[in-house]
Amino acid sequence: MKISETACKSALSRSGIYGWELVLNPYRGCMHGCVYCYAPNIIRRPRASWGHFVDIKKNIPNILAKELKRRSPALVGLSSVTDPYQELEEKYKLTRYCLEQLLKNKFPVSIITKSPLILRDLDIISKFSHSEIGITITTLDERLSSILEPGAPAITKRLDGLTKLSNEGLNTYAFLGPLLPTLEPEHVTEFLDRILATGVKSVMVDPLNLKPGIWPAVETALRDHPNIKTLFYERLFVDKEYYPKIFKLIRTECMERGVKFE
Repeated sequence: MKISETACKSALSRSGIYGWELVLNPYRGCMHGCVYCYAPNIIRRPRASWGHFVDIKKNIPNILAKELKRRSPALVGLSSVTDPYQELEEKYKLTRYCLEQLLKNKFPVSIITKSPLILRDLDIISKFSHSEIGITITTLDERLSSILEPGAPAITKRLDGLTKLSNEGLNTYAFLGPLLPTLEPEHVTEFLDRILATGVKSVMVDPLNLKPGIWPAVETALRDHPNIKTLFYERLFVDKEYYPKIFKLIRTECMERGVKFE
């Protein structure tokens, strides 16, 4: 892993993500190394390098503080091309320092992560007048997660973290994105039992989007698991009804249980 400390010229950028007006990425690169991640396409780094480098924007809290003074409050998303609570955050605390500045200037926040490290910052997050927190769950299969999300926290730890966040009364949601194409229709109810047991107020879904380079990377990662690779191929390239059917089942279940579906 190549770790570099860098200086950034700006902290906030306009968002292309629905609902987020601005985005903040304290790091460039991500230790999770998720094989399906679209971030390498966005930041124009070779996919083979993803998960093997992180640039730490050491001055970003100071740059952010200056930028916030020139802006009116707007929803800030953390983060669009990195996980704000990847392992390095435990040491560098850039996300925490940025949250302090956002709170001070009364900017609402939306945070999405795969890491229960976010629990460390409950003392700050709980003070925001508006915040929303999403934890990414792509599968309940720990083995599959370890193959395609090699540096990310275990699924059980994510679910436990989501439960603790919900119990604190925070506005939480489960981000099923990308929902890996191994969930069988007959297992949707059981799957949602696990997800909704965390107390989330809403569920957001997204398919595995095959941006350039993603399928070859996934195919390579699954080379020792031919049955799973075949299933992925069929549901990503052949069965165009797989995701619509699964998402319809999830939406119906959520509506029946009084949980918002997005």
